[in-house]
Amino acid sequence: EACCAKCKVIKEHIGSLFKEFQVDYLSIFIQVIEPKLTELSRLCIAKEKSLPLDRDTVIAYYQAYLACRQIEVCACAVDEPSALKELNISRCYEHLVGSWIELASVMCRERISKAIAIDEAVRMTDEVMFSTSVTDTNVFLHQMVSFWKSLDWPDTEQAFGYGLKHFENLGQCVLYYVETCYQQLSEKYLYDSEGRVTISERICIFFNNVDHLKKQIPVVTHKMEIRPVGQQNASRSLEVLMVQMEQNIEEKIQGFMEQICEKLTPEISQRISEEHPMALEEFLGSNLQLLNENLVESIYKKILHTVWKVTLLAIEEVMVGKKYDKTVLHRTLTSIKVFFSEALSKEELEIPHYKVLLNTLENRLLPTHALIAKCCSELTRQQELAKTSNTTCGELFISVGYRTDTMVELNVIKAEVNTTHKDGSSDIFVYSWILPQLIFTECAKKKYKTDIVKGTLEPNFCKEFIMPANKDCLKMEGSVLALGVYYTKSKYLAGLCVLPCSEIPILGECGSTRSKLTLPLFTIQELNSGPMGELAERHTSQGDADATKFYKYLTKKLHISLQ
Repeated sequence: EACCAKCKVIKEHIGSLFKEFQVDYLSIFIQVIEPKLTELSRLCIAKEKSLPLDRDTVIAYYQAYLACRQIEVCACAVDEPSALKELNISRCYEHLVGSWIELASVMCRERISKAIAIDEAVRMTDEVMFSTSVTDTNVFLHQMVSFWKSLDWPDTEQAFGYGLKHFENLGQCVLYYVETCYQQLSEKYLYDSEGRVTISERICIFFNNVDHLKKQIPVVTHKMEIRPVGQQNASRSLEVLMVQMEQNIEEKIQGFMEQICEKLTPEISQRISEEHPMALEEFLGSNLQLLNENLVESIYKKILHTVWKVTLLAIEEVMVGKKYDKTVLHRTLTSIKVFFSEALSKEELEIPHYKVLLNTLENRLLPTHALIAKCCSELTRQQELAKTSNTTCGELFISVGYRTDTMVELNVIKAEVNTTHKDGSSDIFVYSWILPQLIFTECAKKKYKTDIVKGTLEPNFCKEFIMPANKDCLKMEGSVLALGVYYTKSKYLAGLCVLPCSEIPILGECGSTRSKLTLPLFTIQELNSGPMGELAERHTSQGDADATKFYKYLTKKLHISLQ
């Protein structure tokens, strides 16, 4: 430090005075001091290389390194040859850089621990709460940035490697803050006197703090100015490290959210078991209101999403573990979905896994007549899916219309089937019906079947059918006109097509005539899940009479396999 101070005085005052007499006093000073400094560095570093270094020694060597670097800069500015310039004195300290970087990380974590121990809540904005520990930790992170800048390691290739390590340590300090704060939260603020999870301001402060700290990572990264050394993969390494650090913190946040929300499961399950939809809404409303008032918006949405998933799982557990009133539980599910939809979008409510879970729960809770209607609508959905994915297996040409005397007039014109039967035969007929058969009972009593056309994949039928049907029933959701194209051999289904009955025109109204339609043929998929899977479950396990009738109608009469 004395040498550095002397250099500064020489440059600013004494040096300018001596220059008037053509004397470079700085060069003289450097030439006097550099042999002593060089030898001292050699001796001290050589002596300590084989010995474990305590903290004070590591810090002392870092201060010595900073002094040498400043004097080295001065030495390199003089005209005379310099032993310091030739020695490149930073090499003497090369083996200590790792210790300095590690010590900076240790000291940062120590300061974080002290900041958390004396933590106090503060309102940093008009809307949400934070605490003093996050502002302190932000300062500590910037101190690590300042350390890195003062290190200013001259070898750029080595500096990049050291910079990555220091940046990684900085990320570990952020994770240390998150984990230590959560431990304190769990021990002091998460449970009430009876051991139940209580949603409090402290939980909000914790998540606000972590979210704020996570947003500082790009800022700190920019200020560190870690410069890649020319290789394209070097720049990529820094990007990957930063993304990984953000992901690690995000995973911690999500993990803590799930732990807290899962601890609410017994309370949620209890309200569901009470079989009163409002009991669950009131419990969630009272807890979530506090979160909504005190959390930053992004964190509130994430917690709400997690609570939504936990609630669905709790509903499923109630369904598995005890007898329940399907109607009441369905009403609970419907009302709670509306409750969450006020803050969450449809996409957030129906993410892939939980969309399946939600549909399963809804299917399981539907009355049988509504489930059957949904199975019929599922046929329409699968037809559209086959059409958009180009997996159709042919086409069927028809004309159809509805007369006010409660009759559907259907003309099956022709079919175009893509492939023959597996044994090579192509003897084809068409079978028509209106579903659900439990509603269209008169239609279900008869067979609407064309003649068999042999030896062609493009048979012409031109077969007329009159099918009894009530106008109001045709308008009901799930009512479909279904037509199956079959090979005569084993009555094997070549393809199915459906038309929602609501799309059948009423003949005679405003000059309406039969609609001539080309319907894509498709094969049914995913029959072990969704509404079809629930139908099979009710048939096999629950002994539901209506489900059994419709199941047998599809499998035996219409030859559609639900296995």
